[in-house]
Amino acid sequence: MKVKYAQPSKLAAAKYTKELHDFSWDDKFTVIDAWNKLKEIRRKIIAAKPSARGQYDDESLLLILTSVLPDSYQSIVDTLNVQIYLTVDD
Repeated sequence: MKVKYAQPSKLAAAKYTKELHDFSWDDKFTVIDAWNKLKEIRRKIIAAKPSARGQYDDESLLLILTSVLPDSYQSIVDTLNVQIYLTVDD
């Protein structure tokens, strides 16, 4: 059944890549929920297309996350952006 209903990897990779690029903030999210969702989508992309492993690193996901955060987070994002020595983990 798994083989019968599994999407071809190219279609799955395209679907999840679109989902990642179209990611938007949901009022039910916390920042951690949104971050985990982005990492989940990345895992799905890599599972469907292993060659994409280095394409969506944590910095790329952080850019997506900070671009969709509500305006109430803008001062925090600005503060983080000027801290040139902070890593994504920090």
